Amino acid sequence: MSAFLVQMSDESRPISEKVIAEIADRKKVKSTELRPPLYETIDLEALDALFSPGHDGGVRDCDGHVEFTYDSYRVRVESDGSVVVSSGEA
Repeated sequence: MSAFLVQMSDESRPISEKVIAEIADRKKVKSTELRPPLYETIDLEALDALFSPGHDGGVRDCDGHVEFTYDSYRVRVESDGSVVVSSGEA
């Protein structure tokens, strides 16, 4: 199994865009060409809400993650905004 960690410096981008970009890169397609679309796997608005800045605009003081499967990939989003995409390949 291979895994890639992505730490994006552009904190203004919603986490869903980071996930879409990383999966598209791994699949070697444009983000608009992902099939099935990521929104059919996970609620993108809910994902963005979980990892959005706190009410004061700063980083949330919490520790946690969300994991889900998309196609043949395991996706893990950490509370610090990092995205880990693991291939299901052995």
